[in-house]
This record gives sequence, structure tokens and C-alpha cells, in this order.
Amino acid sequence: MIRIWAVCISFLTIGNVSEGIDKKVCDGVDFVSREEWRARRPVDTYPLPLPVSHVIILHTVFGACDNTPLCIRNVQFIQDYHMDEKGWWDIAYSFLIGGDGLVYIGVGFGNVGEFTINYNSIGIGIAFMGNFDIMTPTDQMMNATKNLINCGIKKVMYLKLKTIWATFEAFLCEVF
Repeated sequence: MIRIWAVCISFLTIGNVSEGIDKKVCDGVDFVSREEWRARRPVDTYPLPLPVSHVIILHTVFGACDNTPLCIRNVQFIQDYHMDEKGWWDIAYSFLIGGDGLVYIGVGFGNVGEFTINYNSIGIGIAFMGNFDIMTPTDQMMNATKNLINCGIKKVMYLKLKTIWATFEAFLCEVF
């Protein structure tokens, strides 16, 4: 059973969309590009209609990692599972947050993911790697998420943020 809680509500309007992600644009966000984690090519992509209004915080349930080589392996496994077992075009999430504090680019800010029914085309999905019903995200993971969301609001995308949803209790409004 998936539990969903509304954890924050705020109304913000921000900047312009950027094609791709320039690592220099997002202060405090350490990205691992799709090339760096050796992503497979997506079967197809669908542009994310902007502005988006939601950020969905999820957890992968499996794939907890505390070092970059293990996180890379787990992101690859998750992509393989989504594409080969689920039949999806690519990895489901916009971004994944590793226990190493790095942000792994999934479909990114510019493409529709497959993370939450009815929200895929109106939000971005940020997945914490691991099962946070039984453990707590690290401070590194929380800070990486905060910095990623703030970057999306201030510098990367046009976003009218209405709601942040989380699928596990550990994620709190204190991110902002």
C-alpha cells in the first residue's frame, strides 16, 4: 500500500526553461549525468508541458546505496527494471537521490516521467534510493533534494509550484 501525504504547499513563479542541465547553473547540486551513470537510450521521450505544478517525492524501495559506484549500479538496475520488466520508455523518475548525496539525472526537467499516475505530465518525480519506510534519508540526501528543488524554482525551469507530495513520512517541509 502506498501512502501519500501533502507535506508542503506554496505558490511560486520562477524563471525560464533550460534544455538539459548545466551543472554550473545549479549551485550546491552535484549531478551525475546520464552519460556518467551510463544510461541506456530511451525508447522514446515526451516533452514535459510547462509550467509544472507538483514535485512528487518517492522512494525506490530497493537500491539503497552509500557510495557512487553502488549508486550507479543501482540506477542502471532501476532503469533496466523499468524498461525491460515494466515496458516503459526509460527510467521512471526525473531525478534520483543517492545515499552518496549526488543527484542522478533520470528523464530530467524536460521530459515526462512515469512515477505517479495522473501527475506525470504536471510534475517532476524525485526518487530517494532506498526504502524510507524502514530507514531515514541522510542529511546529504535531504540537502541534495532541497538544492535541486530550489535550483528548479530559481534557475532551471518555469514552475508554478503548488504542492510537494511525499510517499514516505521522513520527508518534511523543512526542506525549504
